[in-house]
Amino acid sequence: MKKINKNLILIGFLILFPLLCVYYSYLNSSNIMYPGINQATNLKLSQRSELTLNQELKNEHVFTSASYYITVPEGNIHIKVTWDAFWNMDMELSVYSDQSYSELLATSDNPGNEHEFIELYIEEEMTIYIELLAKSGSGFFSIIVHDDAYIDPLTMIIIIIIVVFSSLIAIIIYFKKFRVKKKPTIITPEFKPYPIKTIQSNQQIDDADTKMNFFICPYCGYENLRSSKQCKECGKKLIMN
Repeated sequence: MKKINKNLILIGFLILFPLLCVYYSYLNSSNIMYPGINQATNLKLSQRSELTLNQELKNEHVFTSASYYITVPEGNIHIKVTWDAFWNMDMELSVYSDQSYSELLATSDNPGNEHEFIELYIEEEMTIYIELLAKSGSGFFSIIVHDDAYIDPLTMIIIIIIVVFSSLIAIIIYFKKFRVKKKPTIITPEFKPYPIKTIQSNQQIDDADTKMNFFICPYCGYENLRSSKQCKECGKKLIMN
């Protein structure tokens, strides 16, 4: 097996770790941190639906009114109701601390808008009761009750895209700038000696021709012309080869 590059393992970890963090935050926002809240409250109330913290309930229909209940933990609690402008509805959102709707905690009525929103601070775990009144029109809507740990799905998608895009850029930069380039193989040719050509100058050739016209006397070393019969220095007879 090929050796796994440690840098690739590090890059994979840098990609997976943020995604795991996002997924963990999503699990937290899905009410896993509050196991007691998802348990049945045995309220069995007629015409009331139980909501789950941090989970949006969609395609709910209202004609005149709709009622819900939910057990919420201590902290900031946000209640939001939205609908499409197609239904041309005007609704009022109210939250009570008792099922008889006598202890009003907060209310929201924004005519002309396609949403109602209430924010509460809960001092200790309790059950709240939500009532929606259709002041005009009827149709379908969505409702969600969430705490500060909730991450909107669209926000989560944007975070994942940013993390993946940033990781891809980091990988590209790594492979372009920091990877070790393979050195090319250098082939050394075999040494082949070539004959050395001696280039003689014209002066050297002339000097050689000149020396060939003289004969050195073997007795005294005097240079005599080859045409000489005897040495001009010592007078000895010259014998040419």
